[in-house]
Amino acid sequence: KLKDKIKKEVDIIIKERDDYTCQYCGKRVSGFDCHVSHVVPVSKTKLLEFDFQNLKILCFRHHIHWWHKNPLEAGKWFREKFPDRAKYLEGRLLEKPRPIKMYELRDLYEEVKNYKPTLTVSNTKPESGRIVKGPTPREVKISKEEKVDYSLEARLKKHEEREKMPS
Repeated sequence: KLKDKIKKEVDIIIKERDDYTCQYCGKRVSGFDCHVSHVVPVSKTKLLEFDFQNLKILCFRHHIHWWHKNPLEAGKWFREKFPDRAKYLEGRLLEKPRPIKMYELRDLYEEVKNYKPTLTVSNTKPESGRIVKGPTPREVKISKEEKVDYSLEARLKKHEEREKMPS
């Protein structure tokens, strides 16, 4: 099913974007402990189901026992930690809800299947190599010799390796 393929790709992208780290407590997570969580529930609007701004990584504990059980506190935390994303999502909620059309799903699948994070080089620490800013707020150091492979196969392999790691 196309939606299942999209979900698998988007989950990998979000886990990489958030560096396999619970956005609430900062714990490194993998396997069953690594949950891709929606800010705005899919039941509220299907249009945000695969929107990167609507997704975050939470550990099992904070996804199941905090996010879903304390919606007011969780919403306040999200607005404080990610004000731009919160503003964007609030704007999207004003749109009239509608189902996602099949051609939109096909286009989205092609987009996520071929996804490559936008990289920009910063000159802040040239002595230690390049500092690359990806689709996350974190910074990743990459040596000058290192080649980064963003192919689907490489991303799936990296994801599978991370999922096998103990939490």
